[in-house]
Amino acid sequence: MELTDIINIVGITVYTLLTVFFLWVMFVPNTQTRTYYWLFAVIAILSARINLYFFPEYIPQNEVQTIYFTLLIIEKFLLIVGLLYFFYKKVPLSTIYKVFSFAILIFTLIIILKYGLGTQLGANAVFSTSQAIFLITMLSILFKNRRKLFLKNQSLILILLVCYSIHWLSFPIAINYPIWLSYGYLFGNAMNLVIYLYFAFLVLERFQYRMIQAEKSALVLVEEAEKSAQAKSEFLANMSHEIRTPINGVMGMLELLKQADLNAEHKEKVNIAFNSSKSLLEVVNEVLDYSKIEAGKLTLEQVEFDLINLLTETYHVMQNLAETKGLALILDTSAIKNRYIKSDPLRFKQILLNLIGNAVKFTEEGTVTVKAEVNKKGGVDYLVCSIIDTGIGIEKDKLEDVFESFQQADSSTTRNFGGTGLGLSISKRLCQLLNGDIKVTSEEGQGSKFTITIPIEVVEEIEGISVSETDFDLLSPPAWQNDIKILLVEDNRINQVVAIQVLESFNLTCDVAENGAVALAKLKVSLKIDTPYTCILMDCQMPTLDGYETTKRIRLGECGDSYKEVPIIAMTANAMEGDREKCISTGMNDYIAKPIEKHLMLGVLKQWLPERNT
Repeated sequence: MELTDIINIVGITVYTLLTVFFLWVMFVPNTQTRTYYWLFAVIAILSARINLYFFPEYIPQNEVQTIYFTLLIIEKFLLIVGLLYFFYKKVPLSTIYKVFSFAILIFTLIIILKYGLGTQLGANAVFSTSQAIFLITMLSILFKNRRKLFLKNQSLILILLVCYSIHWLSFPIAINYPIWLSYGYLFGNAMNLVIYLYFAFLVLERFQYRMIQAEKSALVLVEEAEKSAQAKSEFLANMSHEIRTPINGVMGMLELLKQADLNAEHKEKVNIAFNSSKSLLEVVNEVLDYSKIEAGKLTLEQVEFDLINLLTETYHVMQNLAETKGLALILDTSAIKNRYIKSDPLRFKQILLNLIGNAVKFTEEGTVTVKAEVNKKGGVDYLVCSIIDTGIGIEKDKLEDVFESFQQADSSTTRNFGGTGLGLSISKRLCQLLNGDIKVTSEEGQGSKFTITIPIEVVEEIEGISVSETDFDLLSPPAWQNDIKILLVEDNRINQVVAIQVLESFNLTCDVAENGAVALAKLKVSLKIDTPYTCILMDCQMPTLDGYETTKRIRLGECGDSYKEVPIIAMTANAMEGDREKCISTGMNDYIAKPIEKHLMLGVLKQWLPERNT
């Protein structure tokens, strides 16, 4: 075996390993375009080296050099453009065209000299000169970027590139001397190996730098996202409070007016105003719910409840709405074999109210049917509930749009029927948060069918299920002790009047404290005159001293040991996810959201106020 053969075998082996290394480098985080780019580059590198040893057996000897020249020109072109793209964020196309044009020019000259003029020496000279120019170009790129790249052993790599350039310039002479040519190949392979390994080192170092920078950027983005989420949460909490407070005053006063002795005309006007304010509250609730879902602030419960009771309650809530439109609202629970389940009753009821309300809204005559059943599939229990109406229906090409935010099947529906276009979107998202989904089928002009499917856990019969909140007979105030004293801590005058009159409708009275500091003083005085308060209704956001701090001080015994266990009920417009938990964590016993709904408030009071012994 001749020296040339040994050199070529060693070179091919080394370049194969180098190619494998480059292929591994490609999997370091990088863009897909650059990954394919380096793949072509390593193929060109390997092909050029294999060419000298294997191709002569299959290709005429006089063509081997031409193929070799072509592959090396492609190889150097790819490396230069690759370096430009690697070290610069954006490379002008004009620069790439120049390099490409130069490569084409070299290739053309080689072809002309070899085949047109029959001059192999001239072709070799053009080729070797081009290789030297390519190397000097690489040297220039590295030199210009030496500070940015923090190049190590700068002098050594620059000297190697210069020597490699000189080596190529000597190629036309060496080709006439076999010994010189053999050692020249050996030197060239060694230089290629060193330089390409150095390039690979630069690539890895650059990737490492980019990964560190990306990690830092990711941490900054996470921090900014957390700050943004916090700011959004605070904004939503403030908006909730600021909007609900005046709505509470409006609805409270209107509800009290409804109970007054009014003539028919005035009653109608009060009902219109009350229904309008209720619609406004529904819009506010939908927007806030949507915002909470988007902000990731809405969490779910997993509690045991009576499914049939919940469906019945929901039916009673919606029955009056359906009857005012002359519709029949039908509830079918005959297929429910397991009435006690575990899920989130509040959110399921919210989904039902949205879907039934939507069905009633878009149905002018006929029926709205609610059909529920519990099925088992694949070892999992599912609650399947369908809401079927005989309404206007939905066009087939708009079926999926109804679940999009602020979208309705037809833009005119907002004008005709009202609504934000958020109800179905919120319902869909709530179902998905419960690991379920909503599907819709519809035929235009014939009605629609919305089907909820939610995985649940079937449980044994539960004891102590609360009575229906919609029954006023059972929750009517039949029963308070005579010595009940309530302290209302509320800074807003309108809310004071509303709360006082709602309590009076329950045959209860209260004293008022306009902030926490006044409340603490009244509590201390009440003990001195031996007329302690039975219960405290506490607003949360107040000047001077807010409800949270006031509660903490009461629980610490600032107003006396006897008040450490007094029932404190939050009565606040803060209705964001987590507000209830915040109230409880500061020492409050229960929570009522504003605007005040009388039956809900009565239900809470009956839990904490002593009833008359019968």
